[in-house]
Amino acid sequence: MESQRNIGFEDEAFKTIMNKLERVDDFVRQVAPLIKEYHDIKKCSLAEKRFISSKEAAKVLGISRRTLDRYKKAKKVFHYVQLGGRAQYDYNELVSYRYNQRHPNTKTGFMSKICTSIANKKKKK
Repeated sequence: MESQRNIGFEDEAFKTIMNKLERVDDFVRQVAPLIKEYHDIKKCSLAEKRFISSKEAAKVLGISRRTLDRYKKAKKVFHYVQLGGRAQYDYNELVSYRYNQRHPNTKTGFMSKICTSIANKKKKK
């Protein structure tokens, strides 16, 4: 059976633990704004979804309606729902896709964005 000992403020173990906690705190402070930004981009319950027509979707994406139709037939990229016999696209999904096209670092996911941002901040210091 291992014996337990009390750790005081001057012990090396206490200093190590505090150092690690400070590093965690620094990381959380760096990540928190990015999490908020990500949350603001992604927050959208099903009830809040905004559906737009093929014409509007093509305009948001910066492609022709014909290209959008080809994507739809090939079952590439975008989800859509049939409302009133017409394809309707989720506006937020299209905007997110377009954002990812313009900002390729976010394509690999949210954590990539966080790590890239933190790495860039550390380089500036």
